[in-house]
This record gives sequence, C-alpha cells and structure tokens, in this order.
Amino acid sequence: MMRQQRQRLLQQDRCLLLPCVLLMLLCTTNPAVAADAGQGGSGPTRPRIVTDDGNNLRIESARSIFLEPHWNGTVYLGDIDLISTMREQQVRMRALEALVAPPSVVCQGNRVEHLNCDSQASRDAVLGIGACEAETVVHCCCDAFYQLTHVSGAVYIDPNAKTVSFGNMVSIGGGILSSRGSFTSIEFGALQEIPGPLILSSDALQTLNLGSVSRVSTVSLLHRNLTSLNLGELSRVDGQFLLNSVALESVDLGKLQAVGSDLTLHSDAMLSINFSQLVSVGGSLRVSRNKLQSLHLPLTMNAIGLDLDASENYLSSIDFGSLTSVGRNVDLAKNALTAVHFNSLTSIGGHLDLANNAITQLALTQSLSIGGGLFLKGNPLSALDCSDINVECVDIDDGVMTTNCPGSCFLTLE
Repeated sequence: MMRQQRQRLLQQDRCLLLPCVLLMLLCTTNPAVAADAGQGGSGPTRPRIVTDDGNNLRIESARSIFLEPHWNGTVYLGDIDLISTMREQQVRMRALEALVAPPSVVCQGNRVEHLNCDSQASRDAVLGIGACEAETVVHCCCDAFYQLTHVSGAVYIDPNAKTVSFGNMVSIGGGILSSRGSFTSIEFGALQEIPGPLILSSDALQTLNLGSVSRVSTVSLLHRNLTSLNLGELSRVDGQFLLNSVALESVDLGKLQAVGSDLTLHSDAMLSINFSQLVSVGGSLRVSRNKLQSLHLPLTMNAIGLDLDASENYLSSIDFGSLTSVGRNVDLAKNALTAVHFNSLTSIGGHLDLANNAITQLALTQSLSIGGGLFLKGNPLSALDCSDINVECVDIDDGVMTTNCPGSCFLTLE
C-alpha cells in the first residue's frame, strides 16, 4: 500500500512539472521576433507569435526556443518563480524515485533496527535471527555486518577499524560515514549505488578504488596520504564532489560524467587532472591552490553552472575546450599565464579575474560577454582593447593604454 501511494505521489509531481515547462516556453518569447513576424521571411521556418481562431496565443518555431537569464536571474509568471519551482519539483522527483525504485536484491530474512559492531550482544542478536537488513550500523565492520545485504540508514565506520569491507552489501540508503578514521584499506564489494553521502576520512589510506559504485549522493574524500585514486564505475554524483589530499599528484576522473553541485579537487602535490568524460558541473569547478602547470577542460563539457576557479597554481596555459558559458566568475589569478585564448567561451556571468599573471597581451577578438568586471592588475600589459567584448568595468594598472574600455571597478577582488 505504501509503495502504491509513493508511486501516485511521483506521478503527481511529474504532472506538476509539465505546466512549468509550458509556461517557461511561453515566457521565452522575444518581443522583437513577435514584432518582426510576418515581415519578409519565407515559409514556416521563421519564428512567430500568432493567435488562432479560438483566440489562443501560439508560438511557432521550426527550431528550439531558448531561455537564458543572467546567472542570478529567473522567470516569473505573476508572482510564481518558475525556475525555482522547477528545481524544487526535480528534487522531490528524485527523492520519490529513490523511494519507489525496487532494490536489486530483496531482503527475505529478518530485520533489526540497529547493529553496533562494538557490542557482543548486538552482534549476537543479528546473527541469532539471521537478519539481512538493519536500519543503522555503527562501529563497522564485524561478522554480523557481513551477514547483512541492506542498510536503510547510514553505516558509520569505526575510527579504529584497520580494514573496511562491504562484502555482500547491496544497498546503503543513508550513506557511508567516516570521521578521522585509521583504516588502511576499503572494499566496496557489490555496492552499485549509494543514495546518501560517501564521506571517507583516513590519514592511513594510500589507495582508494570505488569499484562498482556508479552513483552517489555526495562525495567527500579527505585523505592526507592518498597516492592513488580510482573512481571505478562512478559516473554520477548528485551533489558535491570534494577531494582534499596532500600527497596525491594526479587525478583521473575516469567515467565521471555529471556532478550536480560543486566539484572541488585539491592536493598540495597535484600536478595534473584528467577530466576524461566529464559533461556537466551544476555548481562550481574548483581546482585552486594546487601545483598545476596546465589545465585542459574536456571537449564534452559546454557549461559550468557557477564558478571556474583555477587560481593560485603554476598555470602557464589553459585550454577551455568546448566550454561556452560560465554562470558566475572565472578566477585565474596568481598563475604564470602569458596569454589566454578563450576558444568557444562567449559568456561569463560574473567577473573574469586574471590579476597577478605574466600576461603581455590579451586577445579579446570575439564576442565575449562578461557580466561583471575584468581584473588585470599585476600583469605586464602595455595596452588593452575592449572593442569586441561586453564588460561592466576594467581593473587595470595605471599607465596601460586602453581602447573602448569602461571605467574602473570599485570592487577589489581578494
């Protein structure tokens, strides 16, 4: 009965999304196009707005209709924020889909509320009834844990555990959590999806392989001495992906295609990053304060939702790949860049910070739109031509000859 109710809720949420999509299409109309409709042109290929015999408003276009508000903008119908409403509905849909999705293996045995691997009584209770599912597990791992196939809540790794294995575990709904652990090895076994967070911290861990895990809610990997990272089958992270290390020299994102929120990669020793198959980053891409000498964004990625931050490295070159837009700021300050070529990048929603590099010339020869300021102080520039860009303000050293550039920026970036 509960499962049927969840399915009905999911169907209702999907229905709620449909009017939002239709309303967004209505709001994307360009008045200039409407005014121009019917003047010249040939056939139905020209977009237009018409009213039919029933006095209904129709938008006719042989191709797609795009809505591209400013990075912090939205679309309203009356007092309804359509973009925020759609985002809220998508979150609800994901949660409901997770609830109604059938597990790949059903627990046919008994269930317990709680397993404490540090308690003999708790272990005996699980083993005694042949339980296959628990709501939560603390002080993992132990022989009773290896009997389980499902944990509906979270698994908390014991801070003194030396080896961690998930054995026959099929699903862990509440995530895997470790704080200041000391484990030297971890095996994910048959696990394929972790709807909750994966938070691992162990200064003793040197090698990490995520194995068959293909999707996780959020990832936080905090390992000072990690020297080898293999993301295995991981292709999607619904929220943020955070890596913080000291010893890791290179990162290969392997099969990872989508990160729903921020992607942050940091290691004091990091010399290279391979983005491989990365397609989308919904939040910010942050690779600052590493030792990168070059950065090559993937050809598979067209947009970054918020910031691109590669500041405070040793970059002498950056390749933007197929990137066309960054929702907010691009920060390349405090590197060793002598020149910057923007490739296909045409839209930066916020600031472009190139301060404190070694740039001698900046070729802005394409239609680059910068929603905020262009920061160039601390570069050996002799001249700057802003004729081909759209920018709010320019922060540049005194004595640099400028052409068609706007006034100075009152904001000083740190």
